[in-house]
Amino acid sequence: MMLKRSTTESKPSAAARLVRAGLVSLAAVGTVAALATGCLDRPVVPAKPTTSNVFVDQIIQTSVDKIDLLFMVDGSVSMSDKQEILKAAVPVLVNRLVSPICVNADGTPAGGSSMNGVCAKGTAEFSAIGDIHIGIVSSNLGSHGSTICDNQMYPDDKAHLIGSVRTGVTTWNNSGFLAWDATGMDLPVPGESNAKNLNTAFQNMIGSVDQHGCGFEASLESWYRFLIDPEPPVSVVQFNLETVRGVIDTTAMPPKVVRTGLVLDADKHPIIDAATGLPQCVNCDETLRAQRKAFLRPDSLVAIVMLSDENDCSIVDSSVGWFVGSSARMPLATDACTTNPNNLCCRSCAQREDAPPTGCPALKDDPVCKNVPAGQMYATYTKAEDDSINLRCYNQHQRFGFNLLYDTNRYVNGLKNPTVALDSSGVLVPNPLYDSGALGKAPRDPSLVFLAGIVGVPWQDIADDASLTGPGLNYLTAKQLVDMGRWTTLLGDPHPPNNAAPVPPTDPFMQESVKPRSGVNPICAGNKCGVPDAKVSIAPFASTDPKANVINGHEQNIPAGDDLQYACTFPLLAAKTCTVGDSACDCSADKSTAMPVDPAGDLTKVKTANSPLCQAANGTISNVQTSAKAYPGARELQVLKDLGDNAIVASICPKVTVPNGDPDSDPNYGYNPAVGAIIERLKDALKGKCLPRPIETVAVDPNDPSKGTQVACKVIEAQRSGCNCALPGRAEADPKIREAVLGQLKSTGQCGNPGQDPCDPWCQCEILQEQGDNLAACQAGQVPPTPGYCYVDKNPTLLKGCPENQQQLLKFVDDAASGTKTPVQGAVAFIACLGAPVGAAAADAGM
Repeated sequence: MMLKRSTTESKPSAAARLVRAGLVSLAAVGTVAALATGCLDRPVVPAKPTTSNVFVDQIIQTSVDKIDLLFMVDGSVSMSDKQEILKAAVPVLVNRLVSPICVNADGTPAGGSSMNGVCAKGTAEFSAIGDIHIGIVSSNLGSHGSTICDNQMYPDDKAHLIGSVRTGVTTWNNSGFLAWDATGMDLPVPGESNAKNLNTAFQNMIGSVDQHGCGFEASLESWYRFLIDPEPPVSVVQFNLETVRGVIDTTAMPPKVVRTGLVLDADKHPIIDAATGLPQCVNCDETLRAQRKAFLRPDSLVAIVMLSDENDCSIVDSSVGWFVGSSARMPLATDACTTNPNNLCCRSCAQREDAPPTGCPALKDDPVCKNVPAGQMYATYTKAEDDSINLRCYNQHQRFGFNLLYDTNRYVNGLKNPTVALDSSGVLVPNPLYDSGALGKAPRDPSLVFLAGIVGVPWQDIADDASLTGPGLNYLTAKQLVDMGRWTTLLGDPHPPNNAAPVPPTDPFMQESVKPRSGVNPICAGNKCGVPDAKVSIAPFASTDPKANVINGHEQNIPAGDDLQYACTFPLLAAKTCTVGDSACDCSADKSTAMPVDPAGDLTKVKTANSPLCQAANGTISNVQTSAKAYPGARELQVLKDLGDNAIVASICPKVTVPNGDPDSDPNYGYNPAVGAIIERLKDALKGKCLPRPIETVAVDPNDPSKGTQVACKVIEAQRSGCNCALPGRAEADPKIREAVLGQLKSTGQCGNPGQDPCDPWCQCEILQEQGDNLAACQAGQVPPTPGYCYVDKNPTLLKGCPENQQQLLKFVDDAASGTKTPVQGAVAFIACLGAPVGAAAADAGM
């Protein structure tokens, strides 16, 4: 079964009424390299000891040494070919992380990869990552209260790690995930230290996802449930015509439902279980919570990679989410929905309302809703082709008058915010992605959370100009997508101001539709892709040329109304013959993509799809599949757009489908360009950043310039608890700075806000600047024997890797004798200046 998806939608509350149913914030991380760098977005002025005013900026210390890498792999039909291509990209990703390539001073490749951090030429692009957790979750989350996928053919993986729910998969310490452990430090069992073995295990795990999952692909909700959901449900059931996260108590008379929910104290704070360290919860999925706790470290960089060829279908686990999988006909929407689903008069004919919205007709008077068939409570679809269960997630608001998919803001907020609202009560609680629990470490900073989407979108829409005509493929960054206006190309504007009608994507290939579309790809129009407009224009479904255009071949005919037009297609490396009943093959004779039935061969009378996937060069349709396809991934793209700079966008339709030599050595083959884009975006966090603005300094000795300069401010490390200011390179923090730092901790969302612990218990130490010969050594690029830090400004040797407008950095020195990091692991670092001018943002922070 294939189930297609919808565009971005929100406002599920309407469904519940159905009858049926400026201080600059910069971040710190814990474990860092011996010489890490800092980042400030504005200059910091020198201290003026005669005043008690304090200016505080957080320092982003971005060099990290561990990564938690989670893949969300679509487990539905038609994904086998894409999963195989992903397997080929695995060695590229793993090898790039554990043996970074060597680069010249300007960042260009110098040739070869580093070995133990050493390059024959140039330097490593970043420090090798010696500690990586790799896990996979599938898109299979069951039927959300219906029964359409509740059988062995369509497994509900419950967002558990695939390594724990598939047989024959080897994982680290039976944890469900893989662990790269270059130095053998993992306990109680060392992780993998052989990159070849890690690659093989990773590829096997991808293959175990399979393609038999439920067609309601919860591509967003699956990773959200695993990483973020504070109360993941042990089950999702239907009770009294309502979808419920919880279980049904059949021992009660009458049976009752026991909902999933965290246990809160009188102040609405989660009660922590002393044995597990996790919040107490009724009917939570304890297996998932244990897996999350083992997989997710509080001081890691987190990267999520989604691989899906369809739009997301994350159905709400409340209200009447089960409606989507119901065998009954769906309700019709009001007449206003026909032209504008954003219109306030657009609602469901099945909606219960005491009075219509202002200016709207009552449902009984609506031109559509008033036509209620005899014996029914409201108007419904009557034809199968208008209400295919395959398309229940497609365009819900316009077609049914309500949305039963989670708002995409759920996922953006989960990736960005230190607190999230409980599904059970709406109470704000710590976000597990940012909560270090009882460890006493600072929360993970949002700058260390990344989301990549390898989804349904023509690669031409997200590639740089050189890629449009050249042999290679380089994807645009999130910032470039904004600057070049590409989000309008991909998404249009689903929710314009004043409830105006949605503006469709300017690329017709990204418009979700059952009916054939028309138009030309705007990125390639005018021969910008080296082909005439005819080759980048929508081609009619009756075309006899499977390559009528270079993006999706041509449209298909969909007489049963059970499929959508393709965003893109790509040739398979090897054609495959489809047999009847093969759900993973698109051209079997029992599918709509099979051979034409018109005896005269007139394609305008074809009752089947005439799909370009099943069409030979001479136009003949058969059961031999020659290409694969993808549908517009609008909801995944909306989340990526709203996430901002930490998003990476790539196409599941590769540009190069035949590798030049080994797949892992061709940077343009398959999903290797996507891996390259992911690594390029992670680089800043993996190697540390140069400072975009200078810090004001003073001479150590005004009479002797040779003694160097120091920052005219204080660098503070703050921790939830356990500060030891007697450590080498530390001192007690100035009391005048304490309140300002606490105010900045609150303003950056790390404590003191609803759903968070108070800031007062946080303790602080000052990190001392290097002095004398040690200062000179630090500023010369050497590692002095004493821990602390120094400020480097306009040093062409040390800053050769920094852009011309970022010729400065902070260098922190660890304590080599004890192995103590600077700042200490799990601390948040700030630069605080006594006497600095205090702006409005500082006043808001309580100063």
